[in-house]
Amino acid sequence: IVWGLITNIAGKTPTVVIRNNLLGRIEFTSSITSALIENNTFSGYDFYGTTYGINVCNSTVINNLLYYYIYPSWPNPTGATIMFDLTQNNTIMYNVTSQPDPANGVGSNNQFGVSMSTIFTSGGTGNVDKNYVVAPGSIAETGGQNGIQVGMFGGVYPYVLSGVPPIPHIYMLEADPAGNDQNPLDVKISVKSQN
Repeated sequence: IVWGLITNIAGKTPTVVIRNNLLGRIEFTSSITSALIENNTFSGYDFYGTTYGINVCNSTVINNLLYYYIYPSWPNPTGATIMFDLTQNNTIMYNVTSQPDPANGVGSNNQFGVSMSTIFTSGGTGNVDKNYVVAPGSIAETGGQNGIQVGMFGGVYPYVLSGVPPIPHIYMLEADPAGNDQNPLDVKISVKSQN
């Protein structure tokens, strides 16, 4: 989860892959940088008058879910939107966004003006990432390329809630530093199930 701005330093980040994350903004405007931005969920906070959630050059932007978050004390949020500009040499497709259709011929199979109240389940308490689970039957569930789910929970490498996979894991290990036949190792392992 990255709420702030992800950006590049010209000449330092030539190729970037950003996949299955919960993000605020990405800005790669250097002409020598390219990126694959795939299966992310963008939650745009407009604290600084920011217009775009994604503003990149020479990049592929695919299977993302973009919506805006209305910060209570900020009167005019513009939200997380994609910069659709013919001069930026991007491939932009299969994204679901609340932004209006730019109607400039850039991008394909994107879904514009989607009400985000139809996209997410009610979420849960305790984990902020739970609030971004896509509702069954929503446009986002099958709106990606080849009918896959858009957003951070879709694609080949879906996001895992709280970064913990649904398998048992060791959360504590206590062991002696060394042992032998006369003085064997004492080991204590604590395991939790995530199911």
